[in-house]
Amino acid sequence: MKRISVLFPLIGLALSGCVGYLSQSATEAAEQRARAAYIQCNDELRDGILKNYRQTVACARPKVLAAYEENAYPNMDLVELDLWARERGAERIDSGNATPQAVNRDIAELERRIAVEQQRRLDARRATTGGATAIPLARLLDGLTAITGTSEKLPAPGQDCFKVGTFTHCQ
Repeated sequence: MKRISVLFPLIGLALSGCVGYLSQSATEAAEQRARAAYIQCNDELRDGILKNYRQTVACARPKVLAAYEENAYPNMDLVELDLWARERGAERIDSGNATPQAVNRDIAELERRIAVEQQRRLDARRATTGGATAIPLARLLDGLTAITGTSEKLPAPGQDCFKVGTFTHCQ
């Protein structure tokens, strides 16, 4: 059975808005390494070395994190959110609760939202020589039902905490 590429469509677009804060070459190097990790793991899924989508995401996760951490990427919470969403989407595909197409659609939308948030943070850094207050990461997941498994809005600020990878966000 041939599996389609899933969960790795556009990471470079979502996480590339950092030019001006990091050197362009460092950002591009991190993106290339992350892309290479996704391609390698996706190939292993296609070739039957990896047996499911969760294994594919788990294969790429440490390589993607290392690529951005080694380049002192300033928005690791966005990288963690992206990886968390891919892991959650992979779980939902493997359990039969979502299709690869639906998860890919949600991942693409999440990456668009991450790119907007990235640009907002970069603009704030440029304008104030500081940083923007991060928006609750849960807001970036609103309505992405193939990933979250729910069409309900996530908790409003001040009502709950939301955990993404090693980050816990309480509003």
